[in-house]
Amino acid sequence: MSTDNRQIEKLQTNLSSLRKIAGWTAEDLGNELDVTKQTISNLETGKTKMSRVQYIAIRAVLDMEAKKNENLSKAMNLVLNDDDSTAKEQEKNEEKVKTVAAATNKGVSADMLGAILGASVASITMSILEWLPELLKKDK
Repeated sequence: MSTDNRQIEKLQTNLSSLRKIAGWTAEDLGNELDVTKQTISNLETGKTKMSRVQYIAIRAVLDMEAKKNENLSKAMNLVLNDDDSTAKEQEKNEEKVKTVAAATNKGVSADMLGAILGASVASITMSILEWLPELLKKDK
């Protein structure tokens, strides 16, 4: 798989989480890109394969937002710029970002989210990734 295709795949795989960390609905992101929320949903679910042009547009919008949103910047670095990571480390990074995306929707503080995202893969313990989802379930 070419580097370009791998980058596109990484963004598509993590688009829903990154969008949520940015604080956007699918409609919000669609409005930024001048597409429908259904287009965003189709990309997030994998129903539609992300094109290079879509990748460039989405990445540009996310990069601009990441300048204002430190947690989004950290999340993007974890899942999009992890070329030196092993497959297992990449998987852990994606899980951290998914957990933070879910916590963002529950109103967990930005500082706590940043702490989770900022922890190195080696230093974050599985207990954090185990207790945070449980905590989120209790709020339902």
